[in-house]
Amino acid sequence: MKKNSLEIINLEHIEKEYFLSQTQSFKALRDITLKINKGEFVAIVGSSGSGKSTLMNIIGFLDIPTAGEYEYKGIKFDELSEDELTELRSKEIGFIFQSFHLLPSKTVFENVKLPLVYSGVVNTKKQYEEYVTSALEKSDLDKSLWYKKPNQLSGGQRQRVAIARALVNKPEVLLADEPTGNLDSKTGQKVLEELKQLNREENVTVIMITHDKNIAKNADRVITVKDGIII
Repeated sequence: MKKNSLEIINLEHIEKEYFLSQTQSFKALRDITLKINKGEFVAIVGSSGSGKSTLMNIIGFLDIPTAGEYEYKGIKFDELSEDELTELRSKEIGFIFQSFHLLPSKTVFENVKLPLVYSGVVNTKKQYEEYVTSALEKSDLDKSLWYKKPNQLSGGQRQRVAIARALVNKPEVLLADEPTGNLDSKTGQKVLEELKQLNREENVTVIMITHDKNIAKNADRVITVKDGIII
């Protein structure tokens, strides 16, 4: 852990159980206790079905634990309404997904702008332009591509757009789910270097989900999940 950092994420004895029917259930997470400090770069590693994605969804306020306590910056998860959770997620958490999820009909600039529209963080045209420009510059995407459509970009360029979109609200935490999964090894390494740079220079807390132990070595700390538990 980085020294002199404030604890930002605190999970205590988290359980997640999915009920398949009245008589059948599946426990995806079992007694997960995890603390992450502000400014850390953490990798959560596990094979398919290990529970790592469920853990990411709970950290990112996309799913609700069945049992246990989750505190984010001292705020208790179970004391927030659905609207408050949505607001917290949109302002505090940035998501990078393996499949990019860019809108094909929108330009790069418009795709990056969308989270601002939903979060209400800014409300003037000048602020929109400043936030989007800042995020795109941090993602290191060439300015000549900012007004292109996603289908005019390479895989690496589209992932940079996804990074910019995740950064546009200036989140405290960046959740990256298999961020290099759809990229060749050379392009994937460039994306990892950009995540490390953001972590170092912007003090963004990065939590990367991956099945690849070699990819995980880029993080400061590696957490392994197997059969719903941290090992």
